[in-house]
Amino acid sequence: MRAAIAGQCFGCLGQQAFQNGLMLLYLKGLAFSDVAIVVCLALPYLVMSLLSPVTAYWSDRLGRKRLVIVGAVFQAAGFLVCTLLGALPGAAGRAGVVAGVAAWGVSSAITGGAWFSLLSGVAPPGVRGRFFGKLRFSWQLTGVVFTALAAPFLAQDTPVLALQCLLGAVTLSMFVRPVIFTAIPDLERPEPLADGFIRSMLGLARIDSYASFVAYAFLLALFTAGCPALFGLVEKRFLGLGDNTVLWLGNVFMIGSMIGYFAGGKVVDRWGTKPVFLICHFTFAATLIAYVLRGFAPGPVVWTIGTIRFVFGLVMAASSVAISTEMLAICPAKGLSLSTSVCNTMYVAGSSLSGLMSGWALKLGFLQKQWTLMGAPLSEYNAILLVYGVMVGLLVVTLGLAPSVIGKAEWYPRP
Repeated sequence: MRAAIAGQCFGCLGQQAFQNGLMLLYLKGLAFSDVAIVVCLALPYLVMSLLSPVTAYWSDRLGRKRLVIVGAVFQAAGFLVCTLLGALPGAAGRAGVVAGVAAWGVSSAITGGAWFSLLSGVAPPGVRGRFFGKLRFSWQLTGVVFTALAAPFLAQDTPVLALQCLLGAVTLSMFVRPVIFTAIPDLERPEPLADGFIRSMLGLARIDSYASFVAYAFLLALFTAGCPALFGLVEKRFLGLGDNTVLWLGNVFMIGSMIGYFAGGKVVDRWGTKPVFLICHFTFAATLIAYVLRGFAPGPVVWTIGTIRFVFGLVMAASSVAISTEMLAICPAKGLSLSTSVCNTMYVAGSSLSGLMSGWALKLGFLQKQWTLMGAPLSEYNAILLVYGVMVGLLVVTLGLAPSVIGKAEWYPRP
């Protein structure tokens, strides 16, 4: 468990670059359009959602630990490509960055396909909530420290070279991760599925409690995961905040996530996933609507945005701990790599489509560039956030798809 936590602390900065605004600033510096930025930030999650089940199916045959390590090596390589090829002029540089982002997504699918299955033998059932909380708290703390150290190097409009230096530091840390992962033992002997890939997938779809939970995870991600990127676009494009301020607001989001991971893990192990799902679902809707109505809050708008980002990060982290814990409890033991990967893939697919829907809406141009709500000026990004907030509120009926929300789950392990 310590090796898993340490490895993720070294490798987390790559994923967090897509969440804390660093990659957004890099793409903006390379003259990506707003639509291209949203789509590019969602691209790796789309690739992961398509490939993770396939890599998971083969991981029980090829070795879960082996695929986790190989994927971690290529993740670092993809980030290196993204960092270096951005130095090429014009369209060539942008194409190189997109290729690096796509390569990072492919390698993430290789690692993610076997990751949760490998951890199922490492983390005892009675402490899984706390383990996932500690794991994510640790790598989120790492990201917060890195962002705090990186912020002084950013200005109102940071040169691309400075951003490449920061991404270079991220890349170096990612190359350390596979070395640490060699210390994680594969304590279970997985039983490969006898059926082919398609028949195995159809078999999972026929398990009612599993299929309904996967649907809930997908819908929740669909209307929440793309919001941090929209936050960044509002703050940079509409409010005109400096790069350093945008990154600091991303850091506030990560601090909220850090606390959410820590507290969420304890709540899940003590009271189960039900209270976490209920609280997070309603808080998602409230924070998204509050972000749109930020102009009516007293005091500086940056403080209001920071508070909303903090709360949003907290509930997003707590809900992810609950989803991961319940996923391991509800997935069938036979073909565990595939079942956990499909569940995680649907969450990632929802995350990817969340960003792609935003990009599609911006590309079509049917949203007003600027509009007002009760006299307060707003942007097209706010319109998308308002729709997401309303949809999360309306989708409260999907809470019934999560088994532990329906009633007490007798199979759920208690310490």
